[in-house]
Amino acid sequence: MDDFRRGAIDSLGLGSTAALFAVIFGSAAIAQGVSFSQAMILSASVYAGSVQFATISLWGDTIPYATVIISGFLIASRNIFMGMALGHIFIGQSAWKKYLKIFFYTDISYVLGMKAKHIDNKFIYICGSGALVYCFWISGTFVGLLIAGSLQKSIIDSLAFAGIMYLGMLVIMLMKADDGYRLPVVLAAIAILALYLLNMEQFVIMLGGVLVGGASNLWLELRSRKNG
Repeated sequence: MDDFRRGAIDSLGLGSTAALFAVIFGSAAIAQGVSFSQAMILSASVYAGSVQFATISLWGDTIPYATVIISGFLIASRNIFMGMALGHIFIGQSAWKKYLKIFFYTDISYVLGMKAKHIDNKFIYICGSGALVYCFWISGTFVGLLIAGSLQKSIIDSLAFAGIMYLGMLVIMLMKADDGYRLPVVLAAIAILALYLLNMEQFVIMLGGVLVGGASNLWLELRSRKNG
């Protein structure tokens, strides 16, 4: 349990910021007509901020489930090449452990896991990090639901901009890691920026970044195995 505790402790700084975006989600959910219980269930069961924001944007009397599923897959598909980089740490784990730990898997735990050099079991370490962030996310959603309607639009817009800075900080931390490949992250970021400047749709931008990052990660992995 030492590595689990270390993962939780190391994620305190970055993980606490997840609560901020959960507050925004809770407030936005109420504004879109999502009930208190529905929003809490969504945060507790889905646990994917970007997917949850996409879901509430489509919320209405008749929910287009196919659109929600496709949009959710495209947005969360960035995790594909992250999983390719960390897949080896799941070897030897039972199925229920894999699925449980994958549920707690986050961008934060990925970055910290790639950087961690002071641990014995990276699998357990990532689980500890993800579990703590999960607690922050649920707590933040709860607070956001309680204060819904009291935040001005200008404040929400400012906090949303902070999300860009936050993701940028995660990328910088990952670039300083000694484990894993840096090139896929750089190429994915360039692809996303290029598609954004071309005024492409959000799902196209996300899918393009994932495809470029995933393809480059796969190429590096195959080349590494061939040379090894």
